[in-house]
Amino acid sequence: MVSGWMVAALLLVSCRAVVSEEAEEIALPQEDKVVTEKEAAQPEEEDVSLTLAQEPTSIPEPSTPITDNFSSVDSDAKVDDADFDLPAAGFIIERTKSDLNRTVREFIEAYTGSIIDTHLHLDPPHSGSVDERSLKEIIESIDSAGVDSIIVMPVPNEGMHRYSSIGTEQRKVLCQIGEDKIEIKIFCGSEYISNWLHDIYRNGASESEINNMLTRLSEDLDDPECSGIGEIGLYHFDKTGHQHIIEYPPTFFPFINIVRLIAEKDVWMDLHAEPIDPDGVSYEEQVLGGLELLFQKYPNLKLILSHTAMTNPTNVRRILKIYPNVMMNFKPIIKHNRWKNLEPITDEEGRLYNDWAELFEVMPERFMVGSDMKFGRRRAQEYDVRIKTIREILGSINPDAAELIAYKNAQIFFR
Repeated sequence: MVSGWMVAALLLVSCRAVVSEEAEEIALPQEDKVVTEKEAAQPEEEDVSLTLAQEPTSIPEPSTPITDNFSSVDSDAKVDDADFDLPAAGFIIERTKSDLNRTVREFIEAYTGSIIDTHLHLDPPHSGSVDERSLKEIIESIDSAGVDSIIVMPVPNEGMHRYSSIGTEQRKVLCQIGEDKIEIKIFCGSEYISNWLHDIYRNGASESEINNMLTRLSEDLDDPECSGIGEIGLYHFDKTGHQHIIEYPPTFFPFINIVRLIAEKDVWMDLHAEPIDPDGVSYEEQVLGGLELLFQKYPNLKLILSHTAMTNPTNVRRILKIYPNVMMNFKPIIKHNRWKNLEPITDEEGRLYNDWAELFEVMPERFMVGSDMKFGRRRAQEYDVRIKTIREILGSINPDAAELIAYKNAQIFFR
């Protein structure tokens, strides 16, 4: 009998997450498909087509919370007996959906300075082996776009890919190949964390399984090649008809335990949490109440909310005012129909909405570039088009704010 899961999380037990061999590979675009400049600027969603389709599962009510002392918990106890209460959001939630036809900010001249892209992906190789020639093409496309540094990370549902373990190796090889041209940092963990949390929320897990997973995370956090954790999926819905769903509540104790380790190691966590699903069901209470819970427990947690938290600028302003350790990355959303019930920062021409432009100028120290490019799924040459759109967005705000968002904030946090 152990004294508690939070202590047992530091046991030196190795574990590797088992990935189903039946997970179908991430679909690549057809070679003969002509991709327009407008399409290339649109960030691809974290699409993972599965041979075994997974239907959305409703989230049951959290169980009665118990204390952090698990000395009386049986070794085979189910972890969903240990959830926390969900507090109210730390502010009044603005639930009004923004008008997609509202005023935009026209840019006069595109931003031409340095860029650090803090959020992009490299899909695992579909061949099952690392192709260095393809990785060199990726480096060339990043360099030619004028991007000085990147943070590459697994998508939330990469764990469903049959070659997810090779994806981890591939990111390290990318760093080695690109070290003479661009600075590359790696966020790790999501390739084995996000899908695992989704699964054990439904099926349960033994204390030893959780300890093993936390030990693996602890070992990754001690690896100097791992600069942070992400992109962790909390709520990731099927917005396109062929996305693997990740869905578990922020009160789920194993998730809280993972956040604890990240906070203790003083590294950044990149979190993907969609506040509304494609059918219009609100998860705003869960996401924003969950945010309050995380900072109640771990006030020094360093958190990046992916894609401007996918909520409206009013909520974003309130989040940033209340939680000083929250940063956000942004990406252009050209195809609004692929962002169902979520809040894009641009119209379908790639122009920045004026309310977002004003927020970027008022709080420029809280935002960073995060293209969400998915190399391996889209042609490397499309990255230049996406960065061009980002430069136009930055060109529509004042130059001082643009520099902070483009690279200066990331320089401070990811030296």
